[in-house]
Amino acid sequence: MEGDDQLDEFDEAAGAGSAGAEEVPIDDYKPITSLSSSVIIYESFDGEWDDHWIHSATDGYEGKFKVLEALHLEGVRGDVQLTMPELAKRYGLFQRFGAPVEFSGEAAVPALVVQYEVQLQEGLSCGGAYVKLISAGEVADEFDGTELDGETPYSIMFGPDKCGTESKVHFIFRHKNPKTGVWEEKHMTDRPLVRVDEATHAYTLVVRSDNSFELLIDGESVRSGSLLSSDDFDPPMQLPEVIDDPTDSKPADWVDAETIDDPEAERPAWADAEPFIADPDDVKPDGWLDDGPEMVPDPEAEMPADWDEEEDGEWVAPLVPNPVCDEVGCGHWAPRQISNPEYQGKYTPPQIPNPAYKGPWKARQIPNPAYYGVVSDAFTELAPIHGLAFELWTMSPGIAFDNVLVSTSEADAATARSLGWRPKYDRHAELIRRELEKRKPKFTDQASDAMNYLLTIGLANPLLGLAVALGIVLLPLLLCCLCCAGSETQEYVVEEYSDDEADDDDDDGSDAEPLPKASGSVSRRARRKD
Repeated sequence: MEGDDQLDEFDEAAGAGSAGAEEVPIDDYKPITSLSSSVIIYESFDGEWDDHWIHSATDGYEGKFKVLEALHLEGVRGDVQLTMPELAKRYGLFQRFGAPVEFSGEAAVPALVVQYEVQLQEGLSCGGAYVKLISAGEVADEFDGTELDGETPYSIMFGPDKCGTESKVHFIFRHKNPKTGVWEEKHMTDRPLVRVDEATHAYTLVVRSDNSFELLIDGESVRSGSLLSSDDFDPPMQLPEVIDDPTDSKPADWVDAETIDDPEAERPAWADAEPFIADPDDVKPDGWLDDGPEMVPDPEAEMPADWDEEEDGEWVAPLVPNPVCDEVGCGHWAPRQISNPEYQGKYTPPQIPNPAYKGPWKARQIPNPAYYGVVSDAFTELAPIHGLAFELWTMSPGIAFDNVLVSTSEADAATARSLGWRPKYDRHAELIRRELEKRKPKFTDQASDAMNYLLTIGLANPLLGLAVALGIVLLPLLLCCLCCAGSETQEYVVEEYSDDEADDDDDDGSDAEPLPKASGSVSRRARRKD
């Protein structure tokens, strides 16, 4: 079950068995100050965040991000997050880098690391929570984000996206064909699923200069591969040298049926037999009314004494089921159907090789006009990056982002997860784990201890464990049979009593704690009638 799987996941994170009644500890917010000089941007949305993040002013982008504390699950006291507060809105937000990130030449970076946290505070029914790395050179040098929209060119798109049952974490990079000049999106295949609980999750993308890539969720690698692999991206970087001629079509007289019905085969007599036939022994019952109505006037009905036909109209007896239909039958009669003893199944003529068969048709092959040779590198052909943008639409309010990091060092991502994400996630995981634990059916402490003891016996000695388990099942049945076999039947009467009377009855000097009763109720108890 999904709830059990989720509970197992949070048990691993928070530690099973800690679901006591005590408060879950909460840390105070501490800014991260230990990142390296490899950081391109790092944003925790503290302070004057909107002096370097620009909202889109494009028509249709009415949504405005707000920086708020957590709506539901607080992870770190005093922490704030970038939030999309309203549903059914388009949001656009952009931060420009100090200098473009280059993937080739002397300024080429050794790797690109993109990481940020997402908290789906009210779930994710339909919408995105991804980021786009905007392409430098394809937008004006003075691009500041005010013109950001869905058509703004990007180099990389990364992050969660979900609508209905379709759930995926995107990694898309755009590549410019050096021969045709056309930009093409390369979509990662086998995309991981989005984490849809209320906990904060860290999404990390690493793209390396050796053309390898890796996706991590909460620090765990969930997908890796190569930018050059046709198994990892669709369409692939390596284009075919030849393609089907789009102007070629299969001739009208082309025969691609490999076999045909044998024209010399004789059709057997049973081929036309139906699977079912009318039962020759079934005859219409005597008295069957072919045109008999299913409903007839009630012969026992009488016109009421106070019925006035001048005022009330002609009296008509109510209809009742025709008794003849129940006793004999009415309507169209047909004999019942029985299996046809001559039926041998659907007839299929024997097949012979088709003398006119020409084989499978294939389009004529022509040189691929987009082919530009063997691809040995994709990293260096990535378009330089101008900045990072959130360009989103959602039907789920309360999606929150935090600790946005772009760096050339994977160690920076690990540091940001350890200091920024981990404290929040640990607390969220424990809160959710406790909530899920409450929803699970529980044994009493005694029953739980007994079950654990039996499980221990069973694991240590399976035969002994089986014998004990059978004894537990069979012993109550045996006792029940012995009680029921008594010669004297005991009678019981049920008495009603109030809660006050129940309290008096329960006061027998015992230290046992009474079971809770519904307040103000009248209880019923049984006593033996001697």
